[in-house]
Amino acid sequence: LVGVVTHLTVQNVKNEMGGNPVTDILHTQSCNFVIRNPRFLYFNKRKKIMVEYTLGKKERLNSKTLIERLFSGGSKSFPAFPLRVVYMSVEPVEEDMAAASILISVPKKRFKRAVKRNLVKRQVREAYRKNKHLLLDALASRNKRLIIAFIWLDNHIHSSAEVEEKVKKLLFHIVERLE
Repeated sequence: LVGVVTHLTVQNVKNEMGGNPVTDILHTQSCNFVIRNPRFLYFNKRKKIMVEYTLGKKERLNSKTLIERLFSGGSKSFPAFPLRVVYMSVEPVEEDMAAASILISVPKKRFKRAVKRNLVKRQVREAYRKNKHLLLDALASRNKRLIIAFIWLDNHIHSSAEVEEKVKKLLFHIVERLE
């Protein structure tokens, strides 16, 4: 991928695996850049910013106390079949807590085989990873933190394109309903 940057001055990007600087973005004197690994970064033409394209460990919700708070009450919820989203605004527990932490649940009642449950979880996780910038931009501008749970409602597997469309729809609804 090749493009033009007007205000970006980063020359080295840290490699996630080893921590050594690698030249994923090569600058020339005319401010052109080349993205060698588009899985991790991409250029958002509309806002002219670099967006991270990963789903890190800090973005996964695994705190039992936060999960209990999410499902005990005070959270908001709505469906976009075959998914339901439950979310809640929280104060950061740790100083390096992500702006949005997610949990994906596919009940054993829906799919008896773990292979199918894992497939659905992978589809939802990938759809969120690709579109999380829609939510994170709004959260950054409002200085909020959310915990989010995606719950699968259907007994059938849907196509990845359909799942991605529904996740986008849910993320747009969450952004609209942020206070």
